Amino acid sequence: MNTQLEKKFEEYHTLQSDRQDIRKVFDIADDERKIDIIRHIDMILLEFNKIHEETLRKQIEIIDQWTQDILADLSVFIDSQKFTDVLAELDSPNS
Repeated sequence: MNTQLEKKFEEYHTLQSDRQDIRKVFDIADDERKIDIIRHIDMILLEFNKIHEETLRKQIEIIDQWTQDILADLSVFIDSQKFTDVLAELDSPNS
């Protein structure tokens, strides 16, 4: 039965951490539960993949928002009089 799990892990490109978690559950399960796990392993692994894809999507979304916020803040800073004064000071011949 463990061989079937390992083949499915490879087939679904399951993360090592997920593999370890599933193995732990499998190891403590009784024979009837092990059969159920094997019977439903495709669905289980698909769900794990969906969770990881959704997590990655949210992370990318958050990073994009942070980037937009930083660029907006930078734009405000560039447009501010203080930034203009700093540039003028740097351009003056006395600097």
